[in-house]
Amino acid sequence: MATISLLHQRSTRRSGILNEQLQTALNSRVIIDGTAAITGPAPGGGRLHGEPRRRPWRLVAWPPLVISDGGRGRVMAKKGKLSWSDAPAAQDYPAAGSYLRLLARPGTVEALASLLSQAPAVMQAAKDILRAAGLPLLPVDDREVAKDMKKVAKGQPLSPVLLVRGDLAAGRALQIADGYHRVCASYHLNEDTEIPCRIADVPAGSG
Repeated sequence: MATISLLHQRSTRRSGILNEQLQTALNSRVIIDGTAAITGPAPGGGRLHGEPRRRPWRLVAWPPLVISDGGRGRVMAKKGKLSWSDAPAAQDYPAAGSYLRLLARPGTVEALASLLSQAPAVMQAAKDILRAAGLPLLPVDDREVAKDMKKVAKGQPLSPVLLVRGDLAAGRALQIADGYHRVCASYHLNEDTEIPCRIADVPAGSG
């Protein structure tokens, strides 16, 4: 009888362990399926035998992210409508010139500043601007990016971006003469955000 009782206890313990392992596997699957709501279903899209068929995940529109008022690096979701000024701010052109002086001679910089001031606004997606410029996306807790995102949350317009067109044949990347942080802030709100840009081409023969 003692032997039978011992075997029964072992069988019960083993059954409990198997049930725990099965529950853990099912919980892991739920986590994976939850991730698929954003990244898409896993290859194969199969389900466990006997598992009820579930409705497919659908992507939802998330509110834009802005930096909270308290604490660096803390992010909260808050609705804000992104708007743009009709023209660049007065200080944007000197800021662009200060940057461009590191890349071109004074005559070229002056010519570019003049071209930028006369260029019409064209709309470009935030993700495309960063890709063409070959620049990394700055984090939301970057001081200047956070400042621009707070402006959006308060309904304040951002200034258009000043760009110098790249040259694919020459291997020259797009230059964000002014507005890098505004582009990053726009990307964090939505990578497809259309940004008003003034674009100038480098004058022929410039060195």
